[in-house]
Amino acid sequence: MQFGGNRLLSLLKRFLFRRIPAIPQRILLFRTGSFGDGICALPAIAAIRKHFPGASIELLTDTGHAGRTLVSLDQLIEPGVFQKVINYHGRPKRNLLAELRQNQYDLVIQLPQYSAPWHRLLRDMLVFRFGCGIRAGFGWQWDARPVFRRAQEACRLEPDERKRLLAILKKNGISGGQETDFPLNLTMQDCRFVENQLQPVLANGKPLIALVPGGKRPQNRWPADSFRTVCGHFKGKYNIALLGGPDDRELAGKIQQGLENVFSLCGLLSPLQNAWVLKKSRLVLSNDTGLMHLAYAVETPLVALFSARDLPGRWYPQSYWNDDGIRQ
Repeated sequence: MQFGGNRLLSLLKRFLFRRIPAIPQRILLFRTGSFGDGICALPAIAAIRKHFPGASIELLTDTGHAGRTLVSLDQLIEPGVFQKVINYHGRPKRNLLAELRQNQYDLVIQLPQYSAPWHRLLRDMLVFRFGCGIRAGFGWQWDARPVFRRAQEACRLEPDERKRLLAILKKNGISGGQETDFPLNLTMQDCRFVENQLQPVLANGKPLIALVPGGKRPQNRWPADSFRTVCGHFKGKYNIALLGGPDDRELAGKIQQGLENVFSLCGLLSPLQNAWVLKKSRLVLSNDTGLMHLAYAVETPLVALFSARDLPGRWYPQSYWNDDGIRQ
């Protein structure tokens, strides 16, 4: 079923779209999803920017807008990668299509969610070609495997999301991307802010470890009592920072109650300020959530906790060392 669906998408792409321009002037990049989805897409985005150094790249997304807590890619990525961000959440479709058509893109690249259904990928392809008038594009690949789910969970280790997106690019002539390339906008201003926040806590000279006890989905969360047990084990030798969003404050309060050297920064920091805390930590223990992806992006040793919600391997952390212990 998957092979047939991708075969049809490939044939339609060949019929509807021209070859990729050698030197496109204006590129539309389409990527949606949560905080973690955005971080997983960063190596592919960096590869696109390196392949088309002179092009204007504009991001089309639906995250990071007012009224939602999702973090948009433009809040994470270093300046110069995107020239413009178009957020389509809540916008009239006719108005959005008129803007995209007026921009006269030479190329559209979709970095699809692996769970995107076949009919949605087909819809996106047709909208970009006929609704937006874009004559070259790629990225419509159907990777979900809806059948024999239990057998897959037992016998199959999926390629991680970063490798999957880089493979889509390579298939379409954009090679050389590195899975360890995360162009985050880590500023010294955020670094100094974090240092000021940590200074009173780290005055005792003990090293820092970070725990991320929250998670968007209940099935992704390790029990709070288990995090308390971890804190109790390490509290004598380490300072322990609990990280998360405003919704995690109550959970963090339960974990740190009565424990020395355990403090909460939940809801006090921006995503990239959290990145600095993670970067300064000796170790991170995290549920499967956005800050888990941010931890490996800043190359901090990480223990990630996974439930059986998804196929093994799909969202696993990045490894910076090969099987011989050599830095990749």
